[in-house]
Amino acid sequence: DKKKADGFRLVPLGQGCVDFPAVLSACEEIGAELLIVEQDNFTGISPLDGMAQSRRYLAETFGL
Repeated sequence: DKKKADGFRLVPLGQGCVDFPAVLSACEEIGAELLIVEQDNFTGISPLDGMAQSRRYLAETFGL
């Protein structure tokens, strides 16, 4: 389960409960030219490490 028993966590893309492939698919269906993902603070890792993990997920999973 991707949700901690004690509540909400902020995690890099691909590690949480959001169906990111479905989000991208919906964006493509409506012809969106931009998709902005905003991240405040990650739980348990530095912002730089979290951004690097998110970027790697986008590159490896979607070729972006």
